[in-house]
Amino acid sequence: MRDLIARLQAAEWASRQLDAAISDALGWVLVCDNAGRPQHWREPDGTRHSALPEWTRSLDAALTLVPEGARWVLYSDGYAYVGPDDEPTAKWCGNTPALALCIAALRARMAQQEARNA
Repeated sequence: MRDLIARLQAAEWASRQLDAAISDALGWVLVCDNAGRPQHWREPDGTRHSALPEWTRSLDAALTLVPEGARWVLYSDGYAYVGPDDEPTAKWCGNTPALALCIAALRARMAQQEARNA
């Protein structure tokens, strides 16, 4: 996850390659038919999607990365904050608002995972 976040921080613009890397980090799977043709994307919980979300391009898609119950804020100076109300988990800058929100949300997810593993 740290390498992915570093790639997002270095990105100048949205990227389908970064969207695919986010899907890998979240455990999404591309389901193909017997001939190897892509059919749909599947989340770990079994939810199907006809296409991969454009997390790095769309604020609406990036918002789906924010952990449930977390507070989020986008600042006009290019920073995004994601975390609980009482203590920031992540506040990060990105070259676009969607990238900033992706970075902050993934850092918050990483912090949650580390806290569970501690």
